[in-house]
Amino acid sequence: MDVQLFHTFDAVATHGSVSKAAAALGYSQPAVTHQVQRLEHLLRARLFDRCAGGVTLTSAGERLLPLARTVLSVLGQMQADIEPDASPGKAGDSGGRRSPDR
Repeated sequence: MDVQLFHTFDAVATHGSVSKAAAALGYSQPAVTHQVQRLEHLLRARLFDRCAGGVTLTSAGERLLPLARTVLSVLGQMQADIEPDASPGKAGDSGGRRSPDR
């Protein structure tokens, strides 16, 4: 599953609006709508109730939101923990290459 779908889902839930989430993410509104629809299709659940004033989470969306945020947090922590080790010139760094004896 594409982690970007969770970023988009979180942004729409946070902003309560597809257009506001699109502006915050720097995407077009149709792109955000498509990502939400794709996630809904993958999960076989409607995540938002849509109305003229924006969107609200369905019960499925309310259950998904804390899980999605946990996934995003763990991935962010993983990236933060691993990235410094990949920097060139760090002691013990093989530049992402394994030594032949490993």
